[in-house]
Amino acid sequence: MKKAVLALLAFSLILSSCVHKSPFETEYYFQALGEDNELVITADAVKLKESYPSFSSDAVISRADRINLALTSEEEGMVGLSDYSLSGALEGNYGTILVNTAISMLDGFEKEKEGDLKYYTNGEFSLYVPKTGILLFTDSDYASFYDRTIENRKIMIPFETASNLASSMFSIFIRNPRTMLSLGFDIPLATLMEVDTLIASINERDGSFTLDATFLMKSERSANTLTNLLRTMLVTNIRKSGGALDFDLLSNMLYKEGSAVIVSGMNIERATVDSITQNAMNMIGGVM
Repeated sequence: MKKAVLALLAFSLILSSCVHKSPFETEYYFQALGEDNELVITADAVKLKESYPSFSSDAVISRADRINLALTSEEEGMVGLSDYSLSGALEGNYGTILVNTAISMLDGFEKEKEGDLKYYTNGEFSLYVPKTGILLFTDSDYASFYDRTIENRKIMIPFETASNLASSMFSIFIRNPRTMLSLGFDIPLATLMEVDTLIASINERDGSFTLDATFLMKSERSANTLTNLLRTMLVTNIRKSGGALDFDLLSNMLYKEGSAVIVSGMNIERATVDSITQNAMNMIGGVM
């Protein structure tokens, strides 16, 4: 059934000759995401498709300018993407009539109406194009997600932070985490609970990926703990790979400023990025 949704959505998009844009022009849609322990992933779909050309062959993803995911989990510690509940939005060339008509034709999907709010659901997934240019989807409560991110949206991520996140291929934001996605290093739960906010971005250049991240910790003491932990992990990984230790480079790559721990230009294995990216796309396909 999920593949049928994608097929019909793809068919409707291929037929469409109109070009639509996200309704969010003066702010970012994903600024309304980011409640406590909600993992926000936002991706510049154009840059993502340059690094992963296969996504351009997907008629749904190919119309996206930006991909936004809001992931929540009852688990604690480091978990995989499959352990998260998923909500999100695709922004781009999505027309209300064609896409919503395609969804309405699916077996098992029924139209729900709550006041003026409309959407389609099969009891497990819900999706709809509430406004031209944005496709909203969730495996949770659609009405609640629509209300807090569109109808009565409250800005959770400041504009300056959001602009920095949006400038990268894809970025991660989480506040007061109890659950964390692995970015190539695992953080013990006790240390994870001391993170106030994590802002991280991944970019690709000439086939290599780099990570820039800022961990805003709840105290300088916890910042010291995390700095020492990450430094040990970096040194261990360098030695395992047979690389030479350059402590000047290491000190510029990982350092502390007050209660903030900064990671700058750290190489991240392509396998890690591939796993995150492909699993995220699979999750979107799972909803649709």
